[in-house]
Amino acid sequence: MKSLAVLLLMGIASTTPAFCEKTELFVSPTGNDANAGTKAHPFQSLERARDVARQFTRDREVTVWLGSGVYECEKPFELTAADSGSQQKPVVWRGRPGEEVRIVGGKVVTGWKPVTDEAVLARLAPEARGKVVQADLKALGVAAYGEVKGGGLELFFADKPMTLARWPNEGFIRITGLVEPDTVNVRGTKGSKTGKFMYEGDRPKRWAGEKDIWVHGYWFWDWSDERQKVESIDAERRIISVSPPYHGYGYRVGQWFYALNILAEIDTPGEWYLDRETSILYFWPPTPIEEGRAVVSVLDTFVRFIDVSHVTFQGVIFEAARGTAIAIKDGSHARIAGCVLRNLGGWAVKIEGGAENGVVGCDIYQVGNGGIGLNGDGIYQRGDSGIGRKTLTPAGHFADNNHIHHYGRWNRTYQAAISIAGVGNRATHNLIHDAPHMAIEFNGNNHLIEFNEIYNVCRESNDAGAVYAGRDWTMRGTVIRHNYLHHITGFQGRGSVGIYLDDMFSGTIIYGNVFYRVTQAAFIGGGRDCIVENNLFVDCEPSLHIDARAMGWASDLATMKTRLNAMPYRSDLWRKRYPKLANILDDDPAAPKGNVVARNVSFGGRWDNIEDAARPYITMTNNLVDQDPLFDDKPPKSFRLRAASPAYAIGFKPIPFERIGLVVAPYRSVVPPTTPIPRGGVFVDSLTVALSCRTPGAVIRYTLDGTEPTRESPSYAPPLVVTSSCTLRAVAFVGDQRSGTVEATYTAYDLGPTQPLPVSLLPVVASDGYCPPRLNMNMDGRPISLRGKVFPTGILVHPGEKPEGGSGYAEFSLVGGLARVNRFKATVGVEDTVQDRGSVVFRVSVRRNGTWQQIYDSGSLRGGGAIREIDVDIAGATALRLVVTDAGDNCNSDHAAWAGARLE
Repeated sequence: MKSLAVLLLMGIASTTPAFCEKTELFVSPTGNDANAGTKAHPFQSLERARDVARQFTRDREVTVWLGSGVYECEKPFELTAADSGSQQKPVVWRGRPGEEVRIVGGKVVTGWKPVTDEAVLARLAPEARGKVVQADLKALGVAAYGEVKGGGLELFFADKPMTLARWPNEGFIRITGLVEPDTVNVRGTKGSKTGKFMYEGDRPKRWAGEKDIWVHGYWFWDWSDERQKVESIDAERRIISVSPPYHGYGYRVGQWFYALNILAEIDTPGEWYLDRETSILYFWPPTPIEEGRAVVSVLDTFVRFIDVSHVTFQGVIFEAARGTAIAIKDGSHARIAGCVLRNLGGWAVKIEGGAENGVVGCDIYQVGNGGIGLNGDGIYQRGDSGIGRKTLTPAGHFADNNHIHHYGRWNRTYQAAISIAGVGNRATHNLIHDAPHMAIEFNGNNHLIEFNEIYNVCRESNDAGAVYAGRDWTMRGTVIRHNYLHHITGFQGRGSVGIYLDDMFSGTIIYGNVFYRVTQAAFIGGGRDCIVENNLFVDCEPSLHIDARAMGWASDLATMKTRLNAMPYRSDLWRKRYPKLANILDDDPAAPKGNVVARNVSFGGRWDNIEDAARPYITMTNNLVDQDPLFDDKPPKSFRLRAASPAYAIGFKPIPFERIGLVVAPYRSVVPPTTPIPRGGVFVDSLTVALSCRTPGAVIRYTLDGTEPTRESPSYAPPLVVTSSCTLRAVAFVGDQRSGTVEATYTAYDLGPTQPLPVSLLPVVASDGYCPPRLNMNMDGRPISLRGKVFPTGILVHPGEKPEGGSGYAEFSLVGGLARVNRFKATVGVEDTVQDRGSVVFRVSVRRNGTWQQIYDSGSLRGGGAIREIDVDIAGATALRLVVTDAGDNCNSDHAAWAGARLE
């Protein structure tokens, strides 16, 4: 063997002379580790190439070329300090140009056959019988399956994640009742500590004999999800009991969940189930099983960098791991560049410790948790590296020019596309979209979040932030600059936040960003010393929120003080960097002091929702509000302002919008066109659909039957008029590049004398109040109720505190076919859940001939008291506004219900 090793090295040396500055090694799945590692005679394994490359690292530049094919990892592939290069002589592992190279943490499943077991067939849904196939995983050498709760085996087919059999197939069902109610009360929000809750329907009766049922839900808060094992189901009383430990926050009526890991629920193509006792995998393939490649995930993290420096992985697909694909710990200047990371159970890349490590030009999607984790706070450093928060030494980790989408597939909340911790890291030029919760989470100091485009996030959660940080006075110095956030409205349109500085988070700069159709676009939750400057807000509800929570319900500052004292905030270093922090405990720490709001432009929507107690502490200067800033073209087609814009008179500086998002750069040779964004909704008679794409020269192709658009699909040219219910899907093409697909559903409504139109089916075009209007539900997520009567439709508006008095409204457009409606009807009153609290005045206004007219006033209505029936003439109106006020006292418990609101 020793002689063989010498001969191998001699073979390599023959192609790379001893004094050559570069060495090239070649690997192929069809190679042989006994080969010389040349292009003609490549190695087969990554490990063999690594061991040979070690002979040359530090002495010369090394490139390991990976040939096309699949590299199935049977164990994690590790690089250590011995595999490092240097700044002048780096080591690069890369796929050969034009070839598809896959490093896989799973195993291809073969041996599929039809299901013939009569007992199994009896459990399957009738529509699935004859279509489900099975395979024996143990026979393939896969015997460890992990847990359904997380980190377990998954199935991928034709490069897409399949669905663990569930009910319902999409969306959620609601908790309708609690077995032990009112054992949790968080500032009036009530629930149960015990995981025993009720549901509607009889579907669970089909699950008799199921071995391992789980439920996944948002059990108490809209921003906290968890999977829990089912202990028992009482199908007659419709009660599900989960196994302890119960969810930490408890359970609440109206919250949403679904059931999973149920063989009987394989009722649609793409669903699967694994019997962990027999090792049999059951699957209904979406296309014939022989036409696709089925893979189950096996390994957890399958590529590890440990104290590695100046090493790059480039042009490789990483897929089918149960956990994180690539973990980088310590070291410096490690790069994951121009790669695809997909179909993962955990994160794509996690970087902990070290300096100047990064992910650049990668596509990351269909991952179970988050995308990229950057942690440079020194916690993971060996010895005294000087990189850490106490010394404010920047780590310099980065996520740049990455396309991250459809993440948070398994664990839904607090799984960011990019998570930043420590000091001096950056997220720049990333495109982030389509996720259930946040886009960028940060903590620590002095980070840069710049030139990112973010949209369609927080889609399954509320009280959530696209960019989020919270609860620390000391985590200062982060700059959030020149980002584009759009179409961020929360689950069921109930509201989320663009940039969310939660629970007294302080010392952050929000500068030069563009917000379009974002609820609560810039949010300061009781924090101090934040700057909101030179931002452009368009159609936001509202543009700005600032409160004084630490002076009220969040007055317990114990956690804040503990975190303050953990840092040397009075040291010379910290005093120089953060002078306002040094004496914070002597300067009324609960007050939201030092916040500056200057030179912003807010157009459409609503400007601010500032708590009265916070307003005296805020410096507000030179903001242009509700005045047309003169766009070059109607947003979102253009956000550039004309030279004559009144914004420039207040000192507003142009935002370099053309630099936001992905860019052509090393590791990204082309940029996909931006995705067109249509708006769905209900219409009467006909509706003109507008599609737009910001990419110059893009051609938008669309379908109206829900199928995937191709280059042969109709091209969009206005006007596009729909006259019947349809599902529109649209894609933008530029050359060989295509955007992501966007989908919108349009529903035709047959408005007539016997079929009034529920107003809650229409889009809310503008609103104001404590929170966005609730459609068809009360503040607890349950149906609206007045004096004990439950209404399946309606709108709940909660007035918000204003200097002139509490008020709120929901506005609806009455154009097109809606122009022929004649009457508005509703039952109004204070919703039952607040009992005898709350007092509201209901008013109806319409816009006729360009002028708003008030046509109804209910007078003051108290909770638990009288209700009113409204029937008013709105003929000729082009808009309807449902207004509520606080009846002259305060907004506490003013849950104003427009029950059964309808148009006739």
